[in-house]
Amino acid sequence: MTTVADGFPPASFDGIPYPIEAQRIRGGLRYHIHEFPHAAGGAAEKLGRSVYRVSHSANFQNKFRKYPKLYPYALDRLRVAFESEKTATLVVPGLGPVQAFCVAWDRDFVARLRSGERASFEYVEDQSRDFVVEAITDLSPRTLDAHAANVARELALVQADLARRDARGNQGVLKQLQSTFNKIQDAVNRVAAIADQVGMYGNLLEAELRRVANICSTFDRIDALRRPIYVRLLDALHDLWRASLGRIADLQSRRGKLQTFTVPVMMPIQQASVAIFGDATHTQDLLSLNAVEDAYHLTAGTTLRYYPENT
Repeated sequence: MTTVADGFPPASFDGIPYPIEAQRIRGGLRYHIHEFPHAAGGAAEKLGRSVYRVSHSANFQNKFRKYPKLYPYALDRLRVAFESEKTATLVVPGLGPVQAFCVAWDRDFVARLRSGERASFEYVEDQSRDFVVEAITDLSPRTLDAHAANVARELALVQADLARRDARGNQGVLKQLQSTFNKIQDAVNRVAAIADQVGMYGNLLEAELRRVANICSTFDRIDALRRPIYVRLLDALHDLWRASLGRIADLQSRRGKLQTFTVPVMMPIQQASVAIFGDATHTQDLLSLNAVEDAYHLTAGTTLRYYPENT
C-alpha cells in the first residue's frame, strides 16, 4: 500500500512522529498604519513577525511499516499531550522545528475503514520563553544598567562589523547607531539618578522610563539591524525595552490613587513636600505633577496633586 507516508517527510509533536497528507503553514507580519489628517495614504510601522500557525491533515493507520504503533497508541499519546496544554517541539516539513501547542484536533472514523482514523490538528507557535515573566518584571535598580551595558557590548561588535565591511559607506549608519545608543544611555542614567533621589514611585521616574522605551523603539527600526547576524544586538535591545516596560507596570501597580493637598498658608514647594511626606525629597515629584508658577511662593489655597508613598 503506497501512501503519502512512504515518501513525504514526517511531522512530529513532542517526539511522536505521524504521516501527513496535507499541510498548511500560515505566517505573517504584525504592523500598524499611522494615518494623518489631510495626508493621503499612511506610514506603515513593521512590528515583527507574527506567530506561525500550522494545520496538519494526518492519516493514522496500523498498516504503515514506517510508523509502528501509530494507531491507536501514537494518536492517544498526542491527544493526552494536547489536552494537557503542553508546549513542545513541533517538526514542520519545509519549516523545521518550532515550539508550539495544539489548539484544535479533529478525528474522523468511518466504519468501513477499521485500520485507523484520519485526523486534523491545528497548532500555534508558542514564544512564551522569549517573553518570560522574569524578564519582564525584573525590577532591581541595576537591571536597566545591566541591560544597557549588554546593548553596548553587542553594539560595539556590530559597529566593528559594519566598519570592516565598508567604513565609508556605512558612516551614516554608524553615526546613527551611536547617537541613538547615547540617548538610551543618557535616559538610563537619568532613571538611576531619579530613583536614588526622589524614590521609586515618582511621576518623573515613569516619564524617564517611557523615554527609554521610546528610544528603544526607534533603535529597533534601524534598517541596518535587519541582518540575521545582528540578532544578538536586537535581543539585548529587546531585553532593555522589556525591562523598562516592566518598571513602568510596577510603578503603576504599586502607586496609590492620585490625592490632593491644599496649601494652608504661603510656603515654598519644599515645605509643602515636608507637610505631605514628612521630608523635602519629593519636591521634584510635586513639580512634575503640578503647574507651579513660583515654586518658592505657593499661595494659600493652592491645590497640589500627589501620589502617596508606597507603604
